[in-house]
Parts: sequence; structure tokens; C-alpha cells
Amino acid sequence: MSSYSELTEAFRRHYEADDSHWGGHSGDGSLPYWTIEYRAFLERFIHLNDIRSVVDIGCGDWQFSRLINWNGVRYHGFDVVPSVVERNRQRFGSAQVSFDLMPEDLSLVPAADLLIMKDVLQHLPDREVFRHRDELFGRYPRCLLTNSFNKLDTARNIDIDFGDFRCLDLNAAPYDFGGQYVLEFSSPIWEQIRVMLYTPCR
Repeated sequence: MSSYSELTEAFRRHYEADDSHWGGHSGDGSLPYWTIEYRAFLERFIHLNDIRSVVDIGCGDWQFSRLINWNGVRYHGFDVVPSVVERNRQRFGSAQVSFDLMPEDLSLVPAADLLIMKDVLQHLPDREVFRHRDELFGRYPRCLLTNSFNKLDTARNIDIDFGDFRCLDLNAAPYDFGGQYVLEFSSPIWEQIRVMLYTPCR
């Protein structure tokens, strides 16, 4: 099975399997209540930096993103689960909001003023974290990368299989991104989330 097939199958199970602990949606970290601070920050960031286009990698089922004010922004969401993409198209698609399957070839992801990626890298093996850094992030003037930083007794910065979970500090080894943490919030109260501003091409 190819890496892309592994990725698709891992996330498809999270959404569609009867025994999924995500409950058939993007998970508790995407519930509107736990994203209030993140949504407010993102709206301010877009306004203050005159962002006109956003690419969202791992957009999920849009349960909190639908509450963000995207007025004046061209939004393009990508996900690896076909059923999620199709539902999003039917429910939320518009002239300014579109959804597509995430391509295996990262060079096919379009340009934008801002790339956002929330709660995705924490579920990818190290080789995919590095691949996204080296082949994708460097093409954007600004990237906002959001991941779990601390969660009870969960390990941090270990390698995992597709779809598994660990906490991440992208500024520490083995990643050493050299980004700036610009927001910290809880989601839920026992999980510490951090948002990194990564500006590799500036």
C-alpha cells in the first residue's frame, strides 16, 4: 500500500468506521466550543495581514470552520477522505469557498496568501511531516500550523504510523522548524494546543 493510500485509509476509518473514537466527525478538537479562541485569532490574523486567499490542508468536516468569517477571502479546503470533501461541497461550497481531494503530489496544491493546517501533522509519521515542510510549506509566505503540544501522558515528538497520535513541538528535534508560536489555548481543558507561524519563504 502506498503512503497516500495509507493516509487516506487511516483518516477514512476515523470518519466512517463504527468503532472510531472520533465519533464519525473531525474529532473533539474541532467542536465549535473548543475552537472559539482559534477562530477569533484566525479572523484577526487574516484581517491584519490582508489575507485574500487561504489553502486549508486537512479541512475536515468544517464543523467549526463554517463559523469563521471568510468574507473577502478565497478559501480552498483539501482533505484525503472523498466522502468528507463531497459533503462539504454540497453543504458549504460557494463562489468563494471550494473543496477538493488532497493530491498525492504536493506541487499540485495551489498558491495562496496563507496556508493553514490544524490538527493534521500530529497524526502523520515523521517522513510526512518532513515532506510537507520541504515540498509544500516553503511555497507560502505564511503558514499557520496548529497541533497538540501537551496532553496528559501522551508522548511528544516520537514517530508514529498514519492516523495515530502524538503531541508535537515543531521547534524541537527532530523537526527544528524555527517558527514562532503565536497562540496557545486548551481543547479540551486537559490538552494544550499551540499555533505556529511558519514563514519559510520570507
